[in-house]
Amino acid sequence: MKHEPFLSEPEAAAQGDLQLRLVLGRGADGLPVLAEPVPGALLVLSDLPRAAAGLVAVCRDIPGRTVVLGYVTAAQAARAGLAQGGADAEGWVSIGCGKAQIRLHPDGRMRLKAQDITIDSAGRMGLRGAWIDLN
Repeated sequence: MKHEPFLSEPEAAAQGDLQLRLVLGRGADGLPVLAEPVPGALLVLSDLPRAAAGLVAVCRDIPGRTVVLGYVTAAQAARAGLAQGGADAEGWVSIGCGKAQIRLHPDGRMRLKAQDITIDSAGRMGLRGAWIDLN
């Protein structure tokens, strides 16, 4: 059986759609360091504020590059209904609503917490892991 990576490239939105990416800080070149890898070169149209960590970059992917259009705080994104949460002291990014929560860690770990989880698939759905712990 051929093993394919879970996500080979970011699939959050189709090319050309606006995307939100967490800003981890400022690189040595002055460009934002984003939590997600970007396809191609990074083109920044807006100055990065001094307190960059924890901001959310509003991006658009175009062929060969990602364009950063501007920045909003996590609170502004939440008020606009775009996202909720930001990186905590341990590096986790949390997205939540009520008692449901998705936590993502930069090293690839993910945790889902909810009262009830339902997964619907119109096609094939696979579950792979080095080991799977049921209960």
